Amino acid sequence: EILAGDERRRLTAEIRRSIIAMKGAEFALIAQHDGSVSVLERNAALTIIVGSLLCILAVLSYRLSLRNQITLRKRDQKTLKQLLITVEQSSDLVVVTDKSGQIEYVNKAVEEVSGYTNAELMGKNRDIWKSGKHGEKFFSEMQDTLSAGLPFSGLAVYRAKNGKLFYLEETVTPFRDGDAITHFISTGKDVTHQKNLK
Repeated sequence: EILAGDERRRLTAEIRRSIIAMKGAEFALIAQHDGSVSVLERNAALTIIVGSLLCILAVLSYRLSLRNQITLRKRDQKTLKQLLITVEQSSDLVVVTDKSGQIEYVNKAVEEVSGYTNAELMGKNRDIWKSGKHGEKFFSEMQDTLSAGLPFSGLAVYRAKNGKLFYLEETVTPFRDGDAITHFISTGKDVTHQKNLK
């Protein structure tokens, strides 16, 4: 709470006493910080009390604002942590690249399927997985779709570190910061096993 129960009750009682003491009186007694008492004309005393109340309200409002900011920050951090854990533990492959295709993030599934470690992939171009199995039409269609700001979906064939091919049902989505595309987020389901059965 902003004010503890005893503190809140004491403050409320002081305010009530001050208001009751001033009803019908032309003068009011105001206690000073050093323990002395000043006699003030009623309106001047009321101004001091109202000013004090406004200061108290400002402090309470500030404390409430800080508490709300801390609560929101904690909630945002918790949500972000949950999202990161979800992506990291997903069986789907998740890759984030910058606009030029440089890898900035991969989840564990990417490491498991491709055979490359996170350290080996960071800063490399997505071409590291290039299989040579796609014609120019595939990449041209992908580029045109993504440049238009639309997601591209298709069956992609990539080459793992050990030279074996792996197949993904992949969707690549442009990530916008305002109007500009800054990154691409790729999610893919490994369908290599199903392809090998055919």
